[in-house]
Amino acid sequence: MPHTDLQGDFFESWVPDWIPGETLYGLCGRYHRIAGHRLASMTCQRLFGHPRAGLNHDLPGRVDEFVLRTHGQLGSADDILLERTVLAYYLRFRSSSDALSVQKRLRESGPGPMKAELGLLATRMGAAHPLRACWSCVDELKREHGIATWMLSHQLPGVWFCDKHHEPLLVAQVKVNGLQRFQWLLPDDVALCLPAALGAKAFSDPIAMQRMRLIAEASAELLAKSRGFSFDASRLASTCLFRLVDLHLASPNGRLRAQLIGREFSAFLGVLSGLPEHDALCLSPNASLDSLRRLLLPGVRLQHPLRCILATIWLFGSWKEFMKAYEAGAESHCPVINMRPASTSLTTAVSDCAEHDEKSFLQLVRHHGFSIRSAAQRTGVSINTGLIWATRAGVEVLRRPKTLIPSTRKRVITALRDGASKQAAANLGGISVVSVTRILASDECLRIAWREVRESRQRINARSLLLGAMENTPNAGIKEIRGLVPAAYAWLYRHDKPWLDAKTSTLPRKVGGNNASLDWAARDMSFVRDIATTLRALDIASTDVPGPMQIVRLVPGLRSKLRHLDRLPLTRAALGSR
Repeated sequence: MPHTDLQGDFFESWVPDWIPGETLYGLCGRYHRIAGHRLASMTCQRLFGHPRAGLNHDLPGRVDEFVLRTHGQLGSADDILLERTVLAYYLRFRSSSDALSVQKRLRESGPGPMKAELGLLATRMGAAHPLRACWSCVDELKREHGIATWMLSHQLPGVWFCDKHHEPLLVAQVKVNGLQRFQWLLPDDVALCLPAALGAKAFSDPIAMQRMRLIAEASAELLAKSRGFSFDASRLASTCLFRLVDLHLASPNGRLRAQLIGREFSAFLGVLSGLPEHDALCLSPNASLDSLRRLLLPGVRLQHPLRCILATIWLFGSWKEFMKAYEAGAESHCPVINMRPASTSLTTAVSDCAEHDEKSFLQLVRHHGFSIRSAAQRTGVSINTGLIWATRAGVEVLRRPKTLIPSTRKRVITALRDGASKQAAANLGGISVVSVTRILASDECLRIAWREVRESRQRINARSLLLGAMENTPNAGIKEIRGLVPAAYAWLYRHDKPWLDAKTSTLPRKVGGNNASLDWAARDMSFVRDIATTLRALDIASTDVPGPMQIVRLVPGLRSKLRHLDRLPLTRAALGSR
């Protein structure tokens, strides 16, 4: 139906009500369809005041503007972020200050590098949240509301089972693979299918089905926690360790039975090897043991929520049982993770190290006699970091004279102060490069001095090479100069760009832009050949007639030249005939 002015005014002030359990992206998708906007950017501009804002289906931005433009009919910005996006799932394992910072950014601007800051990229779990739906839920929503939408509980990592209908979830990859990244989509707009990584075996194994159900229940209960709830890392660690002691997987003083834990936890996770996230689930005995150890160290930032959920389900049998133990507050009676026997006072000292930081490390070294290696292991940092902290605090670091005698060490340090490379210093002292790296790591002043000398020499050398190339080829442009001394040019570009810009500003510039030397006729013929080849392949694989954009996506390099089709008449004709 064509829009009238009255209809336009109506949709300027109207928004649909929430469907229970619906995501913000789902509501905006319903608004887009009902309003009949031709472009996704029109809906974005209307709801978020920006042509692209809000299209992130997992962590949208500019929520304050959304609340303003919907006149607060759908709740406050914090209500929407914590109840209609996956944000709360991750904030349960972050401090309150982190949570406020993240919420503020999503309210005012956009997610930006937030997924990396939340640790999603470092866990190998992936930062993408593919859109998922249960087909029975889709049918039910259409009967009750006349339109389908995306349910929040289905979008959480590791959730591939609809607990309501006891069916596997289907996935739509369109937002992940970028084909329709900037579109408002509903479940009946896309092709929903069982992910290839999720084999049929996972749904024929009753044990796997049961554990998938437990993951779905735990994720839903995690979202349902009260506003502002977050786990205390120390209390979570001691709750899990107390359970390990109860299961005879750890001794009363906190010493882990590593081989037994690795074997049993790995067997528990192995049943879930059919999940798409299986590559990041630490399935081997050693990897599963390391994953559990990180959970038990109170000073280490918690891992991805899915790994924490799996560990607690393995230990307690279900998320509800784990929460009962956690809320019981048995922390005062729990041991701390212990790699060797320790005195009572030492155990208390380690448990008090709730933050893995420099202060905790120095406390162990100064007051409890820990070596640098042992203190670094306790606080979850590398030995090199521990050496730097100890040197900066004036703590004497005991050396190993059998490996590196004082005279050799002195020669190596002198060479490093003079700017020698690590390999040259190692050859001078008759030691390994690793030993030289440790010397630098243990002395921050030496490391800074060595870097400054090395950088100064590199700067002088790179400048000399560039100036020499400019003198030898006085009529060359910047592209030719860069080709003559590529390494020197790259170093100056990264480390001395103001000087580089000043020197190259006098070089002759090429007229006609970057594509002046491009043979457009040859490129036109090449694209036509590639289009013909693609069409033949599509005709063999399918009887459907491909559209122009489908061809564009399949022909390498064509998408970036769409704005220059006036220079590619044969290509434009080949696409237009489709």
